[in-house]
Amino acid sequence: MKESLFPKHLLKTSTDDRVNYFNQFVIQHPLFDNVLNDLIDAIASQEKEPLVFVFGPSGVGKTTLKKTLEKKLVTDSLPTLEKDLEKIPFASVEAVASGFGNFRWKDYYVRALTALKEPLIDKKILYADECGLSTHGARGSTAALRRALEKTLGYRRPSVFIIDEAQHLAKIVTGSKIEDQLDCIKSLANLTGVKHVLLGTYGLLSFRNKSAQLNNRSKDINFRRYDARIKEDRKAFKSIVRTFELYLPLSEIPDLVQHWMFLMERTVGCIGTLKLWLTRALRIALIDKSNTITAEHLNKTAPSIEKAFKMAEEALKGEASLIDDEKRKEALLILLGMALEDEQTPKGTKKQINKNKKKGVWRPGKKKPKRSPVGENSEQESKLDAA
Repeated sequence: MKESLFPKHLLKTSTDDRVNYFNQFVIQHPLFDNVLNDLIDAIASQEKEPLVFVFGPSGVGKTTLKKTLEKKLVTDSLPTLEKDLEKIPFASVEAVASGFGNFRWKDYYVRALTALKEPLIDKKILYADECGLSTHGARGSTAALRRALEKTLGYRRPSVFIIDEAQHLAKIVTGSKIEDQLDCIKSLANLTGVKHVLLGTYGLLSFRNKSAQLNNRSKDINFRRYDARIKEDRKAFKSIVRTFELYLPLSEIPDLVQHWMFLMERTVGCIGTLKLWLTRALRIALIDKSNTITAEHLNKTAPSIEKAFKMAEEALKGEASLIDDEKRKEALLILLGMALEDEQTPKGTKKQINKNKKKGVWRPGKKKPKRSPVGENSEQESKLDAA
C-alpha cells in the first residue's frame, strides 16, 4: 500500500500553505538529472568553451534547473567564499524582451550590474584613457556600462554568469546580424574568464551554426521532453506521475497514473507544465473540500488543446532542427570534394549523383536537338527527320 511522503502536519494547514509546499517541491527525474550533470561538467570544464547553450521546449523545467544549479553552486563554493570575500558563486539575469522589436543592450548591462551588486550604476563613466578617445564618455552610456560590467565580473569572479530567457537576444535591429548579438556575450566571457550559460527555448537555435568560431567556442545541451513515441520515456513519465501522487498534500492519495495518457497529451511530455497543472488541480480540489484530485479537477484545470497543439508544434520543430539532415551531409561531402570519385567517398557513404540533372523529354513531331544538316544532302536528311 502506498504511503504519502509529504509532512503530515500540512493536512492541518491552510490551502495556500499546502499549495505553496507542492509548488516548491522539486522532482529530479532522469532527463533533469542528465542535463544538470552535463551543465555542471560544462561549467567546471577547462576546455575553451566560454558559452554553454541549454535549450528545450517551453515548460520542460528550465526554471527549476536554474534554481537547482544555483543552490549547488552556492553549496560547493562555501569553503572558497569564506577565504575570498570578493568572490561570488554565480550571478544571473533575465534577458528581458524590450517590447520595441529589438534587444536593448543598455538595459541588459544595468540588470547585469545589479545582479552583481555593483553600486552607483548610473554614475559609470568611460574615461579617455580606457578607450583611447580624446573626450570623456557620457555618464551612464552603453559603452561605460559595458566597461563597468567587464571590470565587475573580473572583481567578483563568479563561477558562471547565467542568462535566462536568452532567446530574446535574437531580437535585432533591421540590418544587424544575429551573430553580432552573441559576439557581445562571447567577448564578455573571453575578457573576464567567466563562462556564460544561456538558458532558453528552442528559439535559441537561431544562434546555432551562425559562424564556425561560435560553434567551436560553445557547447550545446538539449533539455528535451518525454516523447510518447519512445517506450522508455512513457515508462519514466508514469513513474514521475506516481511520485507526484505521493507528494500532493491530500488526505487521500490520488490515482493519477490511470490518466497518464491525458496528462502526457496536454503537457506534451514537459514536466514543468505537468507540475503547474497539478498545482492548479490541487488548489481546486482543496477549495472543493475534496480529499483527493479527481478526473473532474484535472479536466477543469487542463491546458487547452490549442495550447498543447502549439507546444507540440514548437517542440517538434526544435527537435527536428537538431537532427543531422542526410541531404546536408551529402551537400557537405560535395562541398569538400569527397563525393566526386569512388576512392574519395568514405566507407559507408553512397556515391553522390547529380539528382538535379533532368532528362530531356521528346514529343512526337518535335525535332530532336542536333546539328542542322548542311551541303547537298541537307534537304534529303531533313525529309528523313520529318518522317
